[in-house]
Amino acid sequence: INLLSNHNPQHRPCESLEVFQNKMFIKALKFSVKVWLFSVLTSPILWGISEIYFSPRWNYLLNFGGFYFFSILYGLILSLPILLIFTLLNWVIFDKILDYKNLKIIISIIAVSLNLTLCFIVFGNDDRTTWVHTLYQIAVFYSLTLIVGIWLVKV
Repeated sequence: INLLSNHNPQHRPCESLEVFQNKMFIKALKFSVKVWLFSVLTSPILWGISEIYFSPRWNYLLNFGGFYFFSILYGLILSLPILLIFTLLNWVIFDKILDYKNLKIIISIIAVSLNLTLCFIVFGNDDRTTWVHTLYQIAVFYSLTLIVGIWLVKV
């Protein structure tokens, strides 16, 4: 009796693991892109509202369209490397953490850490008074929208 007679030489034993990993990567990518886009699209709105509220300038409101477009473009370009790292980290942890609440908490911590790292890299050499103001405006609003996006978007 040949035990290997039904053996398919083209079948790889790890194929099911590869399929699982590919599905998990696609899941992580979709989740990460949705959260990233939510943050990139909503943070400039929060930033604009804070500018109008804390230092009322009506000309700022009139120029909001240009500011919004520039902010989205700037945010997309600067945060692209963060999106890639965020996706890879999500891919690694999605199948490791089974508790949904803990998963969301860990993803939130990762996202805020990556966001603060980007802010320090981009604005770390600026004048301290400008840097603190920029950190408040960018890091806080992007962190908030990342956290909200993480909790709104289903894994």
